Amino acid sequence: MLKTDVDRGTGWTQIPRYIRAQVKRSKCQICGRPYGKVYCLPGNKIVHPKECLHHILSRRFLAMHGIFEHHPTNLLSICSAPCHVRLLKVEDRLFQGDVIGFLTGNKQLGIDPQWIIKFAVSVGLKEFDGVRL
Repeated sequence: MLKTDVDRGTGWTQIPRYIRAQVKRSKCQICGRPYGKVYCLPGNKIVHPKECLHHILSRRFLAMHGIFEHHPTNLLSICSAPCHVRLLKVEDRLFQGDVIGFLTGNKQLGIDPQWIIKFAVSVGLKEFDGVRL
């Protein structure tokens, strides 16, 4: 359970075109659904996956630490709904200081926590030093 709401703030930064080209995919890296098709999920919920590039370690979190936020190995090609919505909920844990909860939530969605730890340590994020999951 999250302790406090996280202020997502305003502001948005364009991912450079050459980086977008490197990480672009034809299907979601979480659920595997191809973009552009319409799907009927349980409960008759209709989804039409559209590509969204998601920062595994939030761009706001990296920017707060003075780290370039659009690193290609920190980006996933995912569908805007429902996968992006689920990952945003997991992201909130990082801003609340819950590194283990953040890593566990990503693991439940199929993102390797060891990769996240390795990347975070490589860019100098001390919050991830010595973390084991």
